[in-house]
This record gives sequence, structure tokens and C-alpha cells, in this order.
Amino acid sequence: MKRELPVNTIYKCDSAIFLQRIVSRSIHLIVTSPPYNDARSYTHEFNVTVFHLEKILMESCRVLVNGGVFAIVVGDTVVNKSETGLPARIVTFMLDYCHMTLHDTMIFEKNSSGHRESNRYQQVFEFVLVFSKYGAPRTFTPLRDHPIKSSKPWGTRTFRQYDGSLCETERKTYNNDFDVRRNIWKYSVGGRGVASTFKRVSEHPATCPDRLPEDLILTWSERGDIVMDPFCGSGTTCAMAKKHGRLYLGCDISEQFCELSRDRINNTVTLEPEDDNNA
Repeated sequence: MKRELPVNTIYKCDSAIFLQRIVSRSIHLIVTSPPYNDARSYTHEFNVTVFHLEKILMESCRVLVNGGVFAIVVGDTVVNKSETGLPARIVTFMLDYCHMTLHDTMIFEKNSSGHRESNRYQQVFEFVLVFSKYGAPRTFTPLRDHPIKSSKPWGTRTFRQYDGSLCETERKTYNNDFDVRRNIWKYSVGGRGVASTFKRVSEHPATCPDRLPEDLILTWSERGDIVMDPFCGSGTTCAMAKKHGRLYLGCDISEQFCELSRDRINNTVTLEPEDDNNA
């Protein structure tokens, strides 16, 4: 029988083994990004002997509560002059084998690109795939930071209905200057002072902007929820969870990165609830 692991802890462990120790339906939100790179080999299935990704996806779904969300940030890489198609493979596996709902597909757009390719366009985005367990997410707090050109009602709008006919309605009246954010999220990437305030962020080779997991946490979890990252790396997800009053669980196979995560989390201050959206 599985016992509940103590929360607010970073564990040094293989992710697949770590997840097997977690009680079913005990995690509210998983935010993660797998450690893919150009050196990794992909066949028609995931390289499970090295990466265990299929097992990790299955176990992640098991530990989520009903209505829990699994948000994975994943890009594509080029192997043998061809993209691996990893994001599409993850979607197929989650739908066909994990029976999760693909709730949202978003784009994480970077303000800079990686190395220039000689025969393809420069890559400046990654996918943010948002899955939910057994239907719609249990909670959704949309971020409102999309500027509205006019907060005053004006004119009408026309849209085509299912049967092909046109329908005319009055335009919506907005009570503030911002609407719900669109599904392309733009962030600056880089080291300390650009994408992160953590002094030691450059000690990890593959970090993401603080705001990306932070915004996912604010959107699909509530205070007191348990947020998990089975590839915690430099501890960004867990630190942002603590910052906003969530409990956290993290795991990494590297003791060096576990220590880095613990240092980061220990130096993270939890905000008051009214400050959540002003961070």
C-alpha cells in the first residue's frame, strides 16, 4: 500500500520510481518539461530504456485528482535532419493510452531563437500542452492582461451560425481595460535578471522563465493545492508554487540540481493571497 510522501520536499530519485511512490488521486496540478535534447534518440515509440517517458506520463495521470491538470512544456528537436514529432507523440499517447482530455494547446513564444538552421525557419516557440483528468479542469482562474483597445460599446458584430446563416449581435461592453489572455504566451528567455530573479539560475543548462510555470499555477490551481514537477531541474515550478501558497513536490535524478532547487525554494517568500496577481 502506498503511503503519502511528505510535501514541500525535493526528492533525489528517478522520476518513474518517484511517481510510483505517490498515492493515486492526490496531486492537483503537474507542471513540467521533459529533459529532451538533440542527443536523445526517438523511434516509433519513446526511448523508454533511457527516458521512461511513457511510464512517467501514465503515472502522472494516475496520481492526479479527478479534474486535475497536467501541463507539459515541450518543444521539438532535430534528429537525423528531421524533427522528432515529440509533442504530437505525447498528445497521441495521453489521449489513447492515458485517456486524458486535451483541454488546451498553447504556445510559449520566446523573444529569441536558438541556433540558426540552414534549411528551416528559426524555432522560437514550444508547445504548452494542457491535459485534464476526466473532463474539464476542477478550477480555472484566467489571467486578464490582454489590452482592450476600447472599453466602450460600439456597433454590432456579425458571426456565422452552424447552419450557415448570419447573426448580428451588439458588441460586448467591457468594464475594465484588460480581457482574458490569448493562448500565445510570450516571455523573455535568458539568465538571471532576464527570465528569473534567482541568482544561481545559470547553474542549470535548461531553465524556463519564472513566469511560465507561475502563470500555469495561478490559472489551474488554488491555494493549498499540491503542485508537482517530476523533472524539477532548477526548482522553478516548486518555487513558484511556494510563492503563491501552494504545496509542492519535486524530483530530480541529479543531487546537484536537487540542492539547487532547495536553495531556490528556501529563498522564496510566500505572498499574501491579495498579492497573487500583482507578482
